[in-house]
Amino acid sequence: MSGLEELSREELIARVRALAGRVTALEQENGELRERVARLERPISRNSGNSGMPSSSDDLPGKPQPKAKPANEPTPA
Repeated sequence: MSGLEELSREELIARVRALAGRVTALEQENGELRERVARLERPISRNSGNSGMPSSSDDLPGKPQPKAKPANEPTPA
């Protein structure tokens, strides 16, 4: 198994600690990349490229929702 049998206990522990540090760093980097991808996916998905007009910003976070319009009542004929 790639020469690990010949290593001392201390050498094995040192390798495991080094690998654990690399795993922690990669997990952190992976989390940061997931956040970046999530932020980028939304604007990309909103632009179909079919219009010369910019995408609507009506549903962007922080924008207040429009007030509800009153229901149309039928007029007597």
